[in-house]
Amino acid sequence: MHIVLIEDNEGLNKLITYKLQQEGHRATGYTLAAELVQNYNEINPDLLLIDYTLPDMNGKELIEVLQEMKYNAPFIIITGHSDIQLAISLMKMGAMDFVVKDDNFNDVLPAVVNKAVGQIKMQQKAKEAREQVIRNEKLYRNTVDQIPDPIFYYYGDHVFFVNEAFQKKLRYTLTELNKSAFRKIVIDKYFRNVESEFEKKDGKNSYPVFEIPLESKDGKLLYFLVKAIKTRFQNSPAIMVVLSDITEKKAFEDRMMKSIIDTEEKERMRFARDLHDELGPILSGIKMYSGLLQRKCKDDAEDTLNKIIELVDSAVQTSRNLSSNVIPGVLIDFGLNQAIKGFIEQFDGENAPSIHFDSNLNSRLEQNTEISLFRIIKELVNNSLKHADASVIDIQLFESKGKKITLFYEDDGIGFDMEKARNNVSESGIGLRNINNRLDMINASYKYETSPGEGFSFTATVML
Repeated sequence: MHIVLIEDNEGLNKLITYKLQQEGHRATGYTLAAELVQNYNEINPDLLLIDYTLPDMNGKELIEVLQEMKYNAPFIIITGHSDIQLAISLMKMGAMDFVVKDDNFNDVLPAVVNKAVGQIKMQQKAKEAREQVIRNEKLYRNTVDQIPDPIFYYYGDHVFFVNEAFQKKLRYTLTELNKSAFRKIVIDKYFRNVESEFEKKDGKNSYPVFEIPLESKDGKLLYFLVKAIKTRFQNSPAIMVVLSDITEKKAFEDRMMKSIIDTEEKERMRFARDLHDELGPILSGIKMYSGLLQRKCKDDAEDTLNKIIELVDSAVQTSRNLSSNVIPGVLIDFGLNQAIKGFIEQFDGENAPSIHFDSNLNSRLEQNTEISLFRIIKELVNNSLKHADASVIDIQLFESKGKKITLFYEDDGIGFDMEKARNNVSESGIGLRNINNRLDMINASYKYETSPGEGFSFTATVML
């Protein structure tokens, strides 16, 4: 550390410089203020010791000149007068201390200098630490901004940081995000329980990956896989959320699923037509000729022919049932309402469930929509009876002024854990995924409400 003394008394100048050097400091002495001003950059002082009374200017004037030139080395004033007002004035200008040339001067000055040097070193370390933090934060921001996935940091109700990818994809700046309903909706809907869940994970700092839809500021619907990580941001607790855009992947999967379901339905229809148009007439012909043969044959062959006719009747009925299960003829010929009523009528008897159906549909829908809704209702009813042990089922299907179709479904069954069902590979989990796939195929919005012991309800809306 370079300490520079400006003292016009040459003898005192050399004595003070020598004492400071003995203390282990690098010390240089000058007798005129002008020498310091003219050569300041070459001298590059870390601490100035300024005699207030100098031949070319006083200490206050020197400080004003240095400050005007943006030379801001810390300084200590040395004076032969114990003037309180002067001391206060110079301290306001930034003096670290004020030393009077009295009988104790030679002993006091090194101690004052050592104290000032200690403070300067602490300030330098603090400055270096702040600069390092700024450099690290800048490096981190630059690194995070290079990541193509949107990232944001939040804690509680406040978002601290968003990277460039977030702003490009979702169109929100950090300020807009904290002021908009988007932040509240996203955090309340998807991340409200993340902080509490971290507390249950015994030190684990990551949250399971899950999928969410988000709407950008310009109204574009995007789908993301989300990874939440417990971390810190600027020494404060925070949750880092990484959003991996799967919009294109999901659109491809939706197109693929729609293609599969379309192909499946076409094949079902072809198979149903073959049963009805090809196998049906053959079986009917066999039955007719069996009847002719029965009337002409001897009595001892009548029993055998009766058996043949019974078997043919059974085959005819079986082919009709198979054809109806594949694609109900009543659905194709008469529409969704009649198909649902025909399906419900199958459940008749003393121990049959009570199934109520109400609808205001009075016109035909697009064929894929009718088939999808019919199969969804069948799947829901089968699940209610097979897995939920339901005794009462309510189905409502309503059209709102030709703009949308709303399906309400409710049962009084035992309910289930929706999260487990979504991840289940069993028949019930597959059934739920089949329902979701069909709903997605017709671009329906839908909502499930259920929990163990609380029954089940479902709402789906299809825009026409």
